[in-house]
Amino acid sequence: MMTVTTKLVTAASALCLLGGLLTVAPSTATANVATPTDTEQPRIPFTKSSVTVGYSHQGRRIVAQRQGPASAPYVLLALGQMHGTEPKGRPVISELRRLKISTKSKVQIWSISTMNPDGSARRSRGNARGVDLNRNFPTNWRKSGKGIFYSGKGPASERETKAVMKFVDQIKPNAVLSFHQHANTVFSVCSKPSRAWVRRTGKLMKLPVPSVAKANCKKDAATYRGTFNEWFVDLKGYGVFSTVELPPSGRVTKARVKRYAKATRTLAYEVPRFTR
Repeated sequence: MMTVTTKLVTAASALCLLGGLLTVAPSTATANVATPTDTEQPRIPFTKSSVTVGYSHQGRRIVAQRQGPASAPYVLLALGQMHGTEPKGRPVISELRRLKISTKSKVQIWSISTMNPDGSARRSRGNARGVDLNRNFPTNWRKSGKGIFYSGKGPASERETKAVMKFVDQIKPNAVLSFHQHANTVFSVCSKPSRAWVRRTGKLMKLPVPSVAKANCKKDAATYRGTFNEWFVDLKGYGVFSTVELPPSGRVTKARVKRYAKATRTLAYEVPRFTR
């Protein structure tokens, strides 16, 4: 009896260690959930609406929160901040999290306030090791010298990058909004499938969108190396991506924050329209 009890306790302890990242297998309790169509990707939901994605170099948590039904077949990921000197995407995420999401929604929204909590605390573009996380993703990565665009020693060399990559692999978002500053525009690096998504993002947020006719993919690919945008679209192929460049901080008023947050919710509801 003691041996059986010990085994049970050990098994329970192992389950507890998995915490919020524990997924559950389908059961008869979910039999009444509508079956997704061929264009919908069935997903195994996280057991919690808030999960720790990973930790920064200095040990700060990177947290993701879900809004909407865990069983929703479509996923939008909204990232508030990658660079500590670009803070205004974070209040957009905070406002988004205050908005109500329909319990009948086909889309679940996952949001991360910042993937660079060390840089946010230090008010630096890079992380605690001086790496620009938006030059650290594996796709089109190239080593660069130290500076504000320092790529790191190797592709995905940083804890923060690895944490977000793993989380994206887990939730497989159909669409991504990644907030930056201060260019006041919306674009997607060399992604034709994302063009309609980018235009819709710009329209709802009232941000200018570059002309497709003037787009220079070769130049952009040489300029924006190792970005989250390229890795998601070109390597993973999960869906569409908008890099949302908000205006300079002085122009991001409370009214604009609310507009960007409501636009994000609207875009979430419209994700099925843009899914491949």
